[in-house]
Amino acid sequence: MSRWGWNSKDAVKDHHWRVPHGSNKAVQAKEQDDAAGGRHNRAIRTAPNALGRVVLRCQYRRLYAELRWTDATRKHAEYLGEMTWHSRADNLAAAWREAHARGLTTKSCDRHPVI
Repeated sequence: MSRWGWNSKDAVKDHHWRVPHGSNKAVQAKEQDDAAGGRHNRAIRTAPNALGRVVLRCQYRRLYAELRWTDATRKHAEYLGEMTWHSRADNLAAAWREAHARGLTTKSCDRHPVI
């Protein structure tokens, strides 16, 4: 055990959450599309013209996911929870599954129509 009381082998590593060095916006968009199950699954339910993106951030040795989107000129964010997978792709996919399950995207509306 380390001096701080936590196991450094279980610590969040950069490859769990950081965008790969040198990747451009097109590569990042494809990464989000793949994780969401297709570009059409990134559409936000309350703002159908907006595409969401999952942002992973490391804070206090934990990894958190947030769904962000812009509707006209307003920026929005929704906290999705802690992610614990060992790769960026897996963490993004888990975050998108959570966004779909919460009904934040149009994919979730296809399964659970709003009455």
